[in-house]
Amino acid sequence: MLNVGIDWGLSGSYYVILSDDGEIVKDDPVGSSFEDIMDFADMLLKMAPETEQIRVGIDRKRCPLVSVLLSEELTVYALNPKSTDRARDIFQPAGEKDDGGDAFVHAQMVRMSHRRLSALEKRDDLHAKLSCLLRTRRAQVKMRSKLYQMLNSMLADWARGLYRLCPALQRTWVQDLLAEFPLDQDLATVHGNALNRFIRNHRMAPETERKIREFREQPYSEYDEQMAQFRRKQIRSHLDLIQTISEKVKEAESQIADLLEGSPEAAIFRTLPAQGDLTVAALVVLFGTDRTTDRNWRQYASFAGVSPITKESGNTRKIMMRKACDEMLRDALIDLAFATYRKDDCWASDYYRRKRDEGHSHHSALRRLAHRWVKILYFMWKRQADYDEDYHRRRRRERGGIAA
Repeated sequence: MLNVGIDWGLSGSYYVILSDDGEIVKDDPVGSSFEDIMDFADMLLKMAPETEQIRVGIDRKRCPLVSVLLSEELTVYALNPKSTDRARDIFQPAGEKDDGGDAFVHAQMVRMSHRRLSALEKRDDLHAKLSCLLRTRRAQVKMRSKLYQMLNSMLADWARGLYRLCPALQRTWVQDLLAEFPLDQDLATVHGNALNRFIRNHRMAPETERKIREFREQPYSEYDEQMAQFRRKQIRSHLDLIQTISEKVKEAESQIADLLEGSPEAAIFRTLPAQGDLTVAALVVLFGTDRTTDRNWRQYASFAGVSPITKESGNTRKIMMRKACDEMLRDALIDLAFATYRKDDCWASDYYRRKRDEGHSHHSALRRLAHRWVKILYFMWKRQADYDEDYHRRRRRERGGIAA
């Protein structure tokens, strides 16, 4: 058996291969180019007649090196950074840290503790594409949120009247208004015909139109032309970036919807009370397509971060939220819990209210509800069964009202 430890790096990696006796068989750097990675994989396959005789530990989950090793059917373990730090204290008491030393520690971890580690699964094409699109969209939405905050701060400092008039920057008419009239003085001094045309083109509600017209009757701050031009440019630049990112978000959502077409897993999850494309796509990414896995539903809940962590020491016992998890999947499950607890005809509504009555906070109750959902989702996926609210309520009654 070959126990391979890899210390990953952007410019290149370092590997150490140990025998089952802990003796170093080979160690060397690995280049970052695709050719170097392929040569490394070929070398491992030549050293062991069967892929089952190779175990690889690496401090990454997603990188080209991991993708290649999984494509060659090798067993790859993604090592937790905290665990490797503690293991370094065992195998290198002096505390030295270098690429070769870390690779040695990783190899020792898979040699001695592989039974306690979870191997990475090779992702199929649909799984990989959905995961990439969801994470890209998530990053774009976070970037757009930061731009909204920055734009809001600009208005608060430079255009107090528009800041009060436009509380919801996500609305199309608000963005168009700010693009045309970035400063208080622009809206206050614009010709009435131009303003009437803007209101008519956007088919504004009478209440909104009234607020805009009242705004023009109030005193406003005015800047000299040079300063006004500078601030107009800043506000419009942020609006342009927001619109560009919004288009990218819509494009990613459209691609996600196209990928879900024809997926049997997606068809199962679309029978849920909350069945938006983003929720369904995240569930497909969480569970994948390989139903032969021996993982139980609790492992999926832990991976997604909706199961708690219990810390005990002496007479002290703490139950804490799990932070080492896939945040994108956790957010998707929390969104599912949030959407279902608001439906009076769903068991989740009763469960949420019961948890709140027991003294749990809103977010704590949602996490517990998401944890319950994972069990239901797991068996739906495993058995290829559609969601049945009547069946679930019947099961709850049989168990004395305890959620399945």
